[in-house]
Amino acid sequence: MKDNLAARLQSGEVVQETGVVVGNDGEGFSVRGGSGTYRARRAVSCLVEPECEDVVLVATFQSGACYVLAVLERAGAGATRIVAEGDLEMNVPRGGFSVTAREGIELVSPKDVSVVAAATKVNSVTADVAVQRLTIVGRYLQSEFERIKTFARSLDAVVGRFSQRAKSSYRRVDGLDQLRAEQVDHRADKTLNLHGANTLMTAEQLVKVDGEQIHVG
Repeated sequence: MKDNLAARLQSGEVVQETGVVVGNDGEGFSVRGGSGTYRARRAVSCLVEPECEDVVLVATFQSGACYVLAVLERAGAGATRIVAEGDLEMNVPRGGFSVTAREGIELVSPKDVSVVAAATKVNSVTADVAVQRLTIVGRYLQSEFERIKTFARSLDAVVGRFSQRAKSSYRRVDGLDQLRAEQVDHRADKTLNLHGANTLMTAEQLVKVDGEQIHVG
């Protein structure tokens, strides 16, 4: 068999045969085929990383270079690893691109992950986001929630105009509650109640109290 392989290589042919991967040292693979055991590298077009006991298709050239062209069979039920040396780009000039997985999809990168699209939609039952720093820049934000619960050690907000409308509003401040404004207008259709252990009201010019009944004391 080896003599036949050598004769065919001397004639300038590219010999292809199947073999079984018996080793991987990180630089190449040891493949046992009908012509013996030899070293082979994974071809660029073979994106599936071969594993031991895989049945592969190997091409041998006249120069002595051997390449694993494809993984034909795999005995185990392990994960299929797609490996590319260097950058990997997937281009779909016409049509869409879809990824579907029953058991989940995971993206891991020690560097940046960028998403650029005309529109982005995310539909999920639950979502957990953990970041050390978050920056959002946009022109318009609209959100609809049935319930919002927020915990923060400090909150600073700077807005040009703030408007809020609620059916009921409850607020509790354990420490100081301070408001400073050029003008303050509080109106109540029914009752306005101000209560404190000590209540002080001062004005530099005018204090006016007007009502049908005024009770003091």
